[in-house]
Amino acid sequence: MKQFAEYLNKTNKKRFLDVCSGVGNFAHWVASIYDGYDEMIGVDTMEKAIVMANQKSPNDRIKFEVADVYDLPYEDASFDVVSLQYSLHHLADSERALKEMARVLKDDGFIVVNEMLKEPLDDAQVSHRLVHHFAAKIDRLNGDPHGETYNKEDIINLLQPLCELELKELWELDFGDMPDVSDAQIEQILGILDQLLTRIPEDIDKTPYEEEVQSIKDYIKTHRYAPATNVLAILTKTEC
Repeated sequence: MKQFAEYLNKTNKKRFLDVCSGVGNFAHWVASIYDGYDEMIGVDTMEKAIVMANQKSPNDRIKFEVADVYDLPYEDASFDVVSLQYSLHHLADSERALKEMARVLKDDGFIVVNEMLKEPLDDAQVSHRLVHHFAAKIDRLNGDPHGETYNKEDIINLLQPLCELELKELWELDFGDMPDVSDAQIEQILGILDQLLTRIPEDIDKTPYEEEVQSIKDYIKTHRYAPATNVLAILTKTEC
């Protein structure tokens, strides 16, 4: 994410909000590349994730709280930067969420949306998509909103119609320079697929899901595994 690091370090932004923060990976990464912040808050509805994120916080300028992206407990125009990492495809109502993010954003601030792409991907990256989409399928079986990932055009179409926000930058982030995934990491990924099978509700026939998992495992063993390409968008506030 070199482009974003360079972009961020040219700013003087002080107050950050990371929505749908999970265990805090994105907020912690931002803190590792930009030390100019005064406060960074991450919010998620999952209390367990918030506890884990706070345990990993490197300093008292970073904190995580339980809150809903659709009803953020903050005043209008109170953050310089608001971010959404790998969660656009989780949202049941992305337009409502983005409007709420725009509400708490200062007029001279910006929103960061980072999202993995569905396509185009190389063979190893397809493994990431297969695992992610299977996880999404299991989440939906359990009543959780988790759609499949988008292509670049889909993401642009989701972001552009909002009159409160203007799409200023859009970068494709490829992780091709990362070290190859090791055999041990491959085994961990295969184990994640087995864990996902245990989350299938008891009243549902597991057979087709077990067959799908075996197919994904066979694909990964043949083609290996690599992170999918990301799209990172920068949106600024504008008047309707």
